[in-house]
Amino acid sequence: MRDKKGRFVKGNRALKLSLNHSGKLIILWPLEKRLHGEVIWRCICACGNVIEAKANLLRREIVKSCGCLLGEMNRKRLITHGSSKTRLFKIWVGIRKRCRGKTNRSQYYKGVKICSEWGAFVNFKKWALSSGYKNSLQIDRIDSALGYYPENCQWITHSEHSKKTCLKRWRQKNDNI
Repeated sequence: MRDKKGRFVKGNRALKLSLNHSGKLIILWPLEKRLHGEVIWRCICACGNVIEAKANLLRREIVKSCGCLLGEMNRKRLITHGSSKTRLFKIWVGIRKRCRGKTNRSQYYKGVKICSEWGAFVNFKKWALSSGYKNSLQIDRIDSALGYYPENCQWITHSEHSKKTCLKRWRQKNDNI
């Protein structure tokens, strides 16, 4: 039943739900169905799905979509930098693993720390890009006894890194003689 303004009436109380919005839903019309005495409304979501929802949930905006809004919000919440598939991100993860001793070569990295600033990938990425990072380069600690800090790290080629490693091993071997 409708009143003079075209609103659906339940007893003396006008329901102001018809042709209103609740989040991404457009509220269409009430159904004959009841759930625990409550009117059920037919709604259409912005994505095109048709749903049925209880009137009080629509009024209080507890139901805002067919469920697509939740997925959308979760995707936005989980994407922080959008770089998790990049080589630079994998380098950063490797640094963190080495510093936390979660590799099979942990004994080589005992006592090696990562600076607190680089705890967040975004800060590491800023440093890397401003320090000349390219996909063909590797991160290198200038003094291998110190940790991963902006002042102690540089980007070098694979061949430069190999020469440095060979020279370090040669020095260690000759110091023991």
